[in-house]
Amino acid sequence: MEDRRPSVLVIDDDGSLLLGLQAILTRAGYGVLTASNGDEGLRLVEEKCPDVIVCDIMMPPPNGIEVRRSLARNPELNSIPFIFLTARVSQSDKVHGIDSGADDYITKPFDREEFLARIRAVLRRADLSRQQGRVEAEAQMEELRRVISRVVTQKLRTPLNRVLQAVEAVLSDRFDGDLARQQAFIQTALDNAYLLHDLIDDLLVLADLDEGRLGGPRQAIDLRSSFHGPIERVKQRWETRQVEITVDVQPDIALLVPAHGFSQAVCRLVDNALKFSPEGGEVNVTLAANGHGGCVLTVLDQGPGIPVELRDKVFGRYYQGPRNDASLDEGLGVGLTVARTFARELGGDVVILESADGCQVQMVIPPVPPAEEVA
Repeated sequence: MEDRRPSVLVIDDDGSLLLGLQAILTRAGYGVLTASNGDEGLRLVEEKCPDVIVCDIMMPPPNGIEVRRSLARNPELNSIPFIFLTARVSQSDKVHGIDSGADDYITKPFDREEFLARIRAVLRRADLSRQQGRVEAEAQMEELRRVISRVVTQKLRTPLNRVLQAVEAVLSDRFDGDLARQQAFIQTALDNAYLLHDLIDDLLVLADLDEGRLGGPRQAIDLRSSFHGPIERVKQRWETRQVEITVDVQPDIALLVPAHGFSQAVCRLVDNALKFSPEGGEVNVTLAANGHGGCVLTVLDQGPGIPVELRDKVFGRYYQGPRNDASLDEGLGVGLTVARTFARELGGDVVILESADGCQVQMVIPPVPPAEEVA
C-alpha cells in the first residue's frame, strides 16, 4: 500500500546528527529521507518531492542558503516548506535565512519536542495554503464556467432563433405567392443553421484541444484532404463576401503532422482571414517546407489588422475584439487559440507578423526531430 505519511528530507553533513534526526522523525510517524550534502539533497528533492525540507546551513558547497536559492528558481519545488537548521544564533543570520525563502529557522542545540512542533507548524501552514489555493482555483473555475455558459448560450441562441423564425414564416404561408421572398427566408434559415454547425464544431474542437486530441504522432498527410479540402469548406461558408483566395503550395512538399489537428488549425486561420476581409478582398495562403516534415503556413488578408497591443490577447480563448460589423461577432473567438495550441504541442508557434496592410498570421511547425518516430 502507498505510504501516505508526510515525508521529511533532512540535509546535513553531520552523520551522527543525521541519524539522530532520522530516528526522531521516524518515531514521530514521518517518512524520512536523508542526504549528507547539498547536491544529494537537491537530487532527492527532484526525485521524491518531500513535504518538508530540513537543511543545515553550514555545509560544503552548495551550503543551505545555496540549496534554498536553487529550489527557489524551480517553480515546481519552490513551495516546499523549508526549515534551516544551524548553530548560528545571531539575529542577522536568522534574518538572512528567512530572507532567502526559508519558512522557519531552528538553532542547535534544540529540544526534540520543539523540533517536532516546528515541523507540524510548517506542515499546517502548507496545508492551509493549499486549501486556500484550491478554494481560489475553484472560484476561478466557477467564474470561467459561468462565462462559458453565458457566451455559449448567447452564441447558440441567436442563430437558433433566426432559424426558427425563418422556418415559422415559411410554414405560416404568409408570402402570397412571393417565391423570391420565401426563398430569402429559407436562405436565412440555412445560413444560420450553418452558423450553428460551426459553433458546435468549435465546441467539439475545444474538447479535443483540452483532452490532447489535436496532437498525436506525426504522420504523412494527404494535402488534398487535410489542407486544400478544409480551405474549400471554409471558403464556401463566406462565399457571399466574394473574397478571392489564392493558395500557393511549395512543389513536392511532404508534411509529417497530426492530420486532424493540422486540418483544424488551417480551418481556423483561413476562416479568421475571410471573416475580417472586406467584400471583394483577397486572402493569400502560402505553404512552404520547413525541414523534414515541418512547414511554414502564412495567411495574409486585407482586413483592418491587429494592433500591436492586442497581439497577445487575441490568442486567448473566447477573446472577442472590437467589431465594426456586428455579423463578425458570431463565432466563439477560439480560432487563434486552437491554431497556436496545436503548433506549440509540436514545438512550433503561431504569431502575427508585421504587415503594411491587413493582417499576416504565420504558423510554424518545426522539422521532425531525427530521433522521433513517425507513424
